[in-house]
Amino acid sequence: QEADVRDIGFLGFKFVGQSIVKFDLHDPVLYRILNMSGNTDLKDNQVTVWDDKYRDQAVDLINLSFKNTKNADFDPRFRSREGSKDVLEMILSDQYGKFLPYQSRLLVNGDILEGFCLAVIASEDKINIPLIAIRKNERNRGLGKFLLKSVISAFAQLIGEKKISFREINATVDTDNYPAIKMYRRLGFKEDYFYPHAYYRK
Repeated sequence: QEADVRDIGFLGFKFVGQSIVKFDLHDPVLYRILNMSGNTDLKDNQVTVWDDKYRDQAVDLINLSFKNTKNADFDPRFRSREGSKDVLEMILSDQYGKFLPYQSRLLVNGDILEGFCLAVIASEDKINIPLIAIRKNERNRGLGKFLLKSVISAFAQLIGEKKISFREINATVDTDNYPAIKMYRRLGFKEDYFYPHAYYRK
């Protein structure tokens, strides 16, 4: 792949490093790390499962959260509301894996969606987190970490009750997105592997 990266680079492609992080659902040590990750003050917010009435707000939140990030460089759909709607619709219609509404989490304040953490079945034994987003005025309070922790805990409970047999939860994060990587590490995720994501900007 090194030669491919060099040759593609000569053609004007740009690169974003991607890291696949995973949480081993059968590793008891990781649950101790998860439990030591601390509590979060939700203030007036509440956590609930996916509710379709928040769909339009989720589209706006995706657009606002990702339109000025590297994600929008290699997936320009994030730059527009219409494109962000397409991303969400693909998740909800099982095109990224079977969407799990009752294991996904929403952060709401009355009728306002403040954040979310979505979950899908990626393969026979793996869960994937395709998107986490928190409204700008609610960031830097550990709310994304809280939602992700809630999702992991929901799966851990189902495994404990022997209702599911998944082995891991994984997600993709930019290698230079240090706050996100730090969040995953604090919850017990480990970097599994890395790869360069190439894109060409017109």
